[in-house]
Amino acid sequence: MRIYDTARAASGRYSADILLHCLSSLRRAQGHKILGLTTCDIFTRKNDISQWGIFGLGRCPGDQCIVSDFRLRKFKGKMQEFVTNVVLHEIGHNCGLPHCSHDDKCLMNDAKGTIATLYHEQKWLCPHCRQRLVAMLRIPGDMQLALYEK
Repeated sequence: MRIYDTARAASGRYSADILLHCLSSLRRAQGHKILGLTTCDIFTRKNDISQWGIFGLGRCPGDQCIVSDFRLRKFKGKMQEFVTNVVLHEIGHNCGLPHCSHDDKCLMNDAKGTIATLYHEQKWLCPHCRQRLVAMLRIPGDMQLALYEK
């Protein structure tokens, strides 16, 4: 049995939480993050919904995240852009950023179960999230400029 088979539910979908647990067992250098990419349909539990379908999931803060293109493949002309946004969003969670409610175009905005968010979300952080990231990662002043380039 492959380790990720333990994440497969009877529905054929994969538990993102179990996949993250599997990723956490992989060896890595201190401070490094692990990004898992899959073509499988992934889910997590949300309130009373046991299999809430998602684009990705990342520990906040944490060392691993998982992203699936399963729900994004039907948007052929936008799929690569959408996958990139989800990857950056989940890495943002790994760095300690929660969902953002300050700017609906912020990369850390919650998808709220809809693809519509990805259509207007940008690949940048709003000023509030940038400030939080700088403080959490203790980024030196001379390196902060790159965070403000769009």
